[in-house]
Amino acid sequence: MFGKPDDAKIEALAEEIRTLSKRVAELKGERESLDGELSLSKRIMSLEKEKIEKEIELDRVKEQHEREKRDIDHKIGLHRQRVEQEIELSKKEAVLDVREENLKKDRERFGQEMDYTRKRFSEEVERLTTLQKEILERLPKWSVDRKMTEAIAVGSRNGHTSDDEEDA
Repeated sequence: MFGKPDDAKIEALAEEIRTLSKRVAELKGERESLDGELSLSKRIMSLEKEKIEKEIELDRVKEQHEREKRDIDHKIGLHRQRVEQEIELSKKEAVLDVREENLKKDRERFGQEMDYTRKRFSEEVERLTTLQKEILERLPKWSVDRKMTEAIAVGSRNGHTSDDEEDA
């Protein structure tokens, strides 16, 4: 054994080394392919995880967008309602302004009519007072003594007549 190497053994050992080298190369190739496959598998898993994260982020963005849209729709509804209320209030104010203006004009007309009525009433009272004075001035003036009137009245009750009645 420690002597001369045998060519046949050497050749067998060389052949075995070549076979083992091929086998090692094959195993290395398999290992590299397994490493590549493992690397690709890790890459696929990271991409799937990234995809899930992106989908979650997309859902969050969609939800935020929907929330903002609802908020905007709500604000638009409130604004529309406020505008409608302002329009209604403006209409009521316009009606009230017209009513107030009409009321002012009615008061002015009423004041004018009252002034005219007072003036006419004063003129009529003055005219009637003047007419009454004129009538009273034209009537004869009579003054009757009360005692005389009482005596005539008492005499009439007792059956006596006054001298004025007898002459008639």
